[in-house]
Amino acid sequence: MSQRSFNASSLSIKRNDTANVSNVTSESGQYTRLGLDTHADISCAGASSYLYEEVEGQLNTVTPFNEQYKALSNIKTCNVLYAHDTIGGMTYIVNVNQTLDFRTSMTNSILCTNQARSNGVVINDVPKIFGDGEHSQTIHFKEENVTLDLGMHGPVPYLSIRCPTRSEIQDCQWLELTSAEQWNPDFIYQRAILSVTTGLNQVLKPHPVDENLLLYNLKDELYSRMKVFGVGRRYQKKYGPTEIAKLWKIGLDSARLTYHSTLQDNIREVSEQTNRRIKTLPHHRQYKQLSGYLSHFATDTFESNVRSLSGKKYVQLFANKGNYSRTYPIASKSEAPEALALFIHEVGIPTEILSDGASELTKGNFAKRCQMHNIRQRTTEPHSPWQNHSELVGGIIKRKVRHLLRTTRTPVRLWDHCWMYVSDLRSLTATSHPILDGRTPYKKVHGYTPNVAEYLQFKWYDWVRYHDPPNPDKYALGKWLGPSHTIGQSFASKVLTKQGKVIVRSTIFVPEETESLETEKEEYTRTVESTIGNNARATIVNSNHTNEDPYSSLFVQTEGEHDDQVEDSPQYNEYTLDSDPPYVESEDNLIGSRVSLPHSGEMQEVVVKRRKRNEDGTLVGTANNNPLLDTRIYEVELQDGSYEEYSTNVLLENLHAQTDNNGWCRGIFDEIIDHKMEDNALGLEDGWIETHSGVKKRVITTKGWSILVKWKDGTSSWVPLSVVKESNPIELAEYATVHDIQKFPAFAWWTKYVLKKRDKIISKVKSDMVKDRLKFGIKVPQTIQEALQIDKDSNTNFWRKAIEKEHKNVLVAFQLLEDDELLPIGSKRIPYHMIFDVKFDLTRKARLVAGGHRAPHVPAHTTYSTVASRESVRILFLLAALNEVSIQTADIGNAYLNAPCREKVHVIVGPELFGPANEGKRAIIVRALYGLKSASAAWRKHLVDTIRLELGYKSSKGDSDVFMKKYVTTSGVNLYAYILIYVDDILCVHEDPGKEINKLGTYYRLKEGSVKEPDIFLGANFKQWEVSESNGSVTKAYAMSCKDYVKEAIKVVEKRMSENGFKYTSSRRHGRKTPFSSSDYRPEMDKSPLCTEKMTTLYQNCVGILRWMCELGRLDILHETSLLSQYLTSPREGHLHQAFNIFNYLKHCDKNWIVFDPGRFEISWTPMKEEPHPHERSVAMQEMYPDAKLIDPPDIPQLLGKPIQLTTFVDADHAGNKVTRRSHTGILILANMAPIFWFSKKQNTIESSTFGSEFIALKQATEIIEGLTYKLLMLGIPVIRPTNVLCDNDSVVKSGSFPETVLKKKHCSISYHKVRESVASGSIILYYESSKSNLADLFTKILPANVRHKIIECIMS
Repeated sequence: MSQRSFNASSLSIKRNDTANVSNVTSESGQYTRLGLDTHADISCAGASSYLYEEVEGQLNTVTPFNEQYKALSNIKTCNVLYAHDTIGGMTYIVNVNQTLDFRTSMTNSILCTNQARSNGVVINDVPKIFGDGEHSQTIHFKEENVTLDLGMHGPVPYLSIRCPTRSEIQDCQWLELTSAEQWNPDFIYQRAILSVTTGLNQVLKPHPVDENLLLYNLKDELYSRMKVFGVGRRYQKKYGPTEIAKLWKIGLDSARLTYHSTLQDNIREVSEQTNRRIKTLPHHRQYKQLSGYLSHFATDTFESNVRSLSGKKYVQLFANKGNYSRTYPIASKSEAPEALALFIHEVGIPTEILSDGASELTKGNFAKRCQMHNIRQRTTEPHSPWQNHSELVGGIIKRKVRHLLRTTRTPVRLWDHCWMYVSDLRSLTATSHPILDGRTPYKKVHGYTPNVAEYLQFKWYDWVRYHDPPNPDKYALGKWLGPSHTIGQSFASKVLTKQGKVIVRSTIFVPEETESLETEKEEYTRTVESTIGNNARATIVNSNHTNEDPYSSLFVQTEGEHDDQVEDSPQYNEYTLDSDPPYVESEDNLIGSRVSLPHSGEMQEVVVKRRKRNEDGTLVGTANNNPLLDTRIYEVELQDGSYEEYSTNVLLENLHAQTDNNGWCRGIFDEIIDHKMEDNALGLEDGWIETHSGVKKRVITTKGWSILVKWKDGTSSWVPLSVVKESNPIELAEYATVHDIQKFPAFAWWTKYVLKKRDKIISKVKSDMVKDRLKFGIKVPQTIQEALQIDKDSNTNFWRKAIEKEHKNVLVAFQLLEDDELLPIGSKRIPYHMIFDVKFDLTRKARLVAGGHRAPHVPAHTTYSTVASRESVRILFLLAALNEVSIQTADIGNAYLNAPCREKVHVIVGPELFGPANEGKRAIIVRALYGLKSASAAWRKHLVDTIRLELGYKSSKGDSDVFMKKYVTTSGVNLYAYILIYVDDILCVHEDPGKEINKLGTYYRLKEGSVKEPDIFLGANFKQWEVSESNGSVTKAYAMSCKDYVKEAIKVVEKRMSENGFKYTSSRRHGRKTPFSSSDYRPEMDKSPLCTEKMTTLYQNCVGILRWMCELGRLDILHETSLLSQYLTSPREGHLHQAFNIFNYLKHCDKNWIVFDPGRFEISWTPMKEEPHPHERSVAMQEMYPDAKLIDPPDIPQLLGKPIQLTTFVDADHAGNKVTRRSHTGILILANMAPIFWFSKKQNTIESSTFGSEFIALKQATEIIEGLTYKLLMLGIPVIRPTNVLCDNDSVVKSGSFPETVLKKKHCSISYHKVRESVASGSIILYYESSKSNLADLFTKILPANVRHKIIECIMS
């Protein structure tokens, strides 16, 4: 290991004062100093530093200025962290990179000021007494806009530091003081000592006259020397993400992450022949014990059908679940122990190794080595390759190897070198994998940032020239086979010679393009083909296959694999519904499903063909609704035509793991890794057409191109260009530009526009695609022909039955005309088609829909359809408990087809509707077919007419979708029966609701099993609840929750968070007890960066989900959701993280039920200072407002049943918004003890006093009370009046209740008199309620956890 030399500063000599102290450490809280020294060549880390990472291959010699001290050698380079606490209480993590490791021998640390300045940090070390004010004696980080104050220890400025804790490292803001790039002080100091950093062993003397000229000449000379000797970095060609994507065949996003997560030091720039060989330095290899989650490795042995040029027949693969893999080619399986020994030597000792139970991996020397190093061994279950993740990794590598060999025409006998190359790139590629945090797998396993320079000079099988020892003046032509890590010096490469041998050389470069080069290449190719080519005798002798394509059959058990082909969708032209269906052995929905399973090291898509049978013909296993008790065994067909057996659990587990929330088998797009151009693609010269007027226009086409897409699950497949363009246009445009195909007609007409408008497009595209239109593993057809063909191929009749069922239901919607019959005047022809779906239980579903968009214009009043309000649903559940009656729900099947069509439209029928004999005839649509614009309104009118005319109900004027009818109970009590409709969902409140619903069932088909007591209705959960009264009795009530919706929403959001690299950022203490991370958080004060378009879309989706939860009863997040809703158009990253925190809170909060308690809300009023009773105030107020009277609607129905008392809590947070100073209103209305209405919203005006904002809130509450009272009365429900209104502002209560009070602020006069007049009329009565017990406080303020908990206990259970 070569040494870098540095001069020690005067401060670093103080190291000797603590030289006798061993293992000096500094715990968190013990402050030391980071001294600033202008004489130091490099920074030095003392005892208070936290070792973040150790830089490999950099050992240093430290030379003191005073010659009486000896030089120190073999000093390691590391990157460390310090914690700095400001006077204001903030803690920052200060990151100092490229520093010398003196942690065991120095208490304090040293900062090289020029090293920090080269990183863009502004250091002003002038003491304040000599400085120019606030900027003196500070360190300023320009990018973060953070300034830290320096202290003074004698004449030396310093930064107060201590060792950070792990939680601080994770939570506090980081400040990078010095760069992670290799530090070279010789570029800054005039004495440019080049002997160490360049290996030139000579010193350049400074120019005696012009210092500026000196530095210029030194840099120029240094660059020229670096160019020759291949160790330069600052003056070399820039290898950015674009070059990495091209060289490594990876997507641009992965290339960007990799570029920022690796070093690219010492990329050689030799582009010409030189008379000197390049000397390189060997790497330092560290032997260590691996730990953590990524120390769990799996291993497997993969076999090739071709013995490689080096005599290898197998590869031993080691892989973990963090995308890290290590490969060792071996000649036989018995060499697996040697591969393990190499893995331990090069990588480290894993804590666990998982294998498939093969004897060579569980016994003998392999087991002995595991025992020697205390490695725990585990094996998978027999015939369960999917449990071994190295099977999946090996499959991915095999596909890449085959693809790389085929596209570069590499001889197959070099497959082992290609496998190692692909495996290395996988470990060096940074991805958005949640375990990696944007870093490379190599960094996560080895603990330091990898240097990928040797992978950036050439691509696989690239032409190179190398130094040929027999001819010292000649450089021979060869092919690059990747870096060599075991032979030769560092930065040595494997080269294939013309004679077909693999050698290792450190001096290689790209050959110059000359006329003779092409001839030389042709001669090289012929020679190589004749010696080791795919058709050479030596290759045939060393192969066990006879396949014409040696690449597809390169590895064992992959014959018939066509991963480079794009399969076109089959076309079906002949079909009939009248033919006899094929024989089906059982009505098993799983038969015919397609699911991806790990097999032979690769993810293969298999088809479930049939149930397994015993020898006597009986089926193996039995079905059970509990998956754990389902013992069925299935035979599945693999891609090569062979069959395997899998249990139901395995199939369903993999099936649901590969589907989204709607059941679609979606591939989450990861990146684009390749492309291919078919014969029918347009060439560069065919991209324009000329119109009749002579104008040239671009051809709009995407045909003839296929894109190789890598999915998030690690698999890859060819996808048509048109599909990728729709789902991921930006990534595709960037890929086309990087690979210089953007000028082809399929790309030229759209790529430039997409890249220009990328920010606006990001929010409108999706990151996933439906893979082959699979839903729950079952292919969803797009036409009837395709559906029947799927049945034929799978030997089932599921789609046929679904089509026949739909035809039976839908035929009533059509009136077939004979040829001589005329169409109605004004009728317009529209298309129709069948859409297909798969339900969660794998039942196939078909539905025929009309192309309503092609129909003529329909007036708006004929398409408008109402639905019942959420308040009406809550009132009816309360009413059922109050009057001790029951509730049942129902769902009407094929609802729209019961209603007559309101539009004049017709279709030309196909053979599937009325048979082949009537194909081509016209049919009038006579029913409200799905897809017509007026279908919804037509259905509602039809249902309403049935409920009114046939069942005798009448519509309530309080809610037109609630119908009521008077009846007498069996106990002789007069009550109303209620029917609430919500499209085709029915809710009935009655003593015997089943009887009423069955009456409705005589007119419509009710779905089987839908008539029942409600457990889920309109997305909310319902159940019966027993309320214990104070006298010991128990009252039955109903309770509402959205627990199922919340559970599924959390899954969806956490999945989106994982896909976008987000995590919950709040602490465990706050994040689980309050919706926001802290009770001090204010959204309007958030100064975090604005969200990107993609983040904004995610934020809007999250807030939309939260708002619907509030509608379904999650009152505990109402205020926080209301605050976040104010930033939907331009949220900040802090707002997004607070939205995530609400989901984290919901995940751990068990108070999620609202009980519709019919018990009466009792108010205990205590007078103060001879204060009159509120009722007395109301009477006195009537004298002030003599015209204020309580007038009921003239058409109010007879009031029946037990009465309801409304109680309202009102609150306002005056000037709650710290920026706009707008106040916030919160209102909670209870009907008896049941929460019926809740409200949280900012006020529209700015009020100058608490008095004004409270009156605004009180006026809003009064108007809502009047509307709710009207609804109750029009539903025939007795209402106890006045409504109790509780407010926590004593001045507002007195001003609204006492007639003698006088308003001094006229801008509140409307609210003031509205409230007083409502008190005078007897509509409301005001009470004072302390803020501690005002339930509306929850809707106006961000409360501490303990206060919130007390209020929530009063509202939710």
